[in-house]
Amino acid sequence: MIHLLHKLRTGKSVYHGMYGTDLWQYVDEHNGAQDAAAAYPQSGPAFDIHLIIDHPCWSRAGTFVDVGGNTGALVESLLAAYPRLRGTLIDLPTFAEQARRRFTEHNLSDRATAIGQSFFDPLPAGADVYVLSAILADWDDDSAIRLLRNCAAAAGTNGTILVSEVRLTEQLERSDTGMALWVEASMENPDRTAADISMLAERAGLCVTDVREAATRIALELRVQ
Repeated sequence: MIHLLHKLRTGKSVYHGMYGTDLWQYVDEHNGAQDAAAAYPQSGPAFDIHLIIDHPCWSRAGTFVDVGGNTGALVESLLAAYPRLRGTLIDLPTFAEQARRRFTEHNLSDRATAIGQSFFDPLPAGADVYVLSAILADWDDDSAIRLLRNCAAAAGTNGTILVSEVRLTEQLERSDTGMALWVEASMENPDRTAADISMLAERAGLCVTDVREAATRIALELRVQ
């Protein structure tokens, strides 16, 4: 694998060795980014996504922000499951533009908004739920804590932060060693456990109020302490 030695030496994903930045920033900034992002729109959320879709937090929510929502698959699924919900997607401009197209094509523009920005910048405040789905694995501990603090600042004491991570490496190690190697090399921390995320949350000033686990996904509900 290209730049695998970079991963072993630094712990950072191979994309930092290849491009000098993370994959998502590279796709957003370079020529052909629209074509690269266009591969995503029709793909749906997967890997035990029911942990998010069926989570009890939605019973008391009217608004949510999908932080790092890519091209809107999760927003679309949540709006289909809960007709009263309204959602805002935050991602880099290339992906936000694809999300806007998706929402228009599926007649969701009256309930879904896409904002093109870094999720390390201030987030829209006051939503009931802030979702981080398969996001923290791309970041080291310090960056993950910074992102959680950013969500906490937007959520305040009344909001909920729902963190969900996909866990594949244990299964892949038994069935596809090459893919397991790619996952380990391309992400900063693909193997965080619920306990690991709980420690990051505590350092970000958040407390864990609920933990759910399935074969390929974990979901933690967090609130400001």
